[in-house]
This record gives sequence, structure tokens and C-alpha cells, in this order.
Amino acid sequence: MSKVSARTIESAFENGDLLKESLVNYEKQWWAKYGRFTVWSVLLRNFITKNFQDKDWNSVIQHLDNLSKK
Repeated sequence: MSKVSARTIESAFENGDLLKESLVNYEKQWWAKYGRFTVWSVLLRNFITKNFQDKDWNSVIQHLDNLSKK
């Protein structure tokens, strides 16, 4: 999406129009490509963590140290 963002900004500069309305194309394309994943990830996160307490979050954070970069 960085390429789409760059093209949107480039076009806005070329047209001398940096108003919010001229940049909305990027947001539309972003939502078309990633919006459904974002909605599902928020729903899933809330479902999984709705009963989490501090001790649960501490455990999750502690286990993050065990993850490799792969």
C-alpha cells in the first residue's frame, strides 16, 4: 500500500490539491484491500481477550520473548 500512498500523494502534489478530499482515494483503496482483515482481526482480538486480566497480559508479553524473527 505504500506505492498506492505514494501515487496518491504525488497526484495531489501535481494537481496542487492537498485537501482531505483529494487524499481519500488512498483510504478507499486501503479499505478495499485490507478492510475485511482489519474488521476480523479486531473482532477476533476482542473475543479472545475479553476476559483477560493483567496476569494474562503479563504472561503473553513474557512469552513474546520466546518468538524468533521467523
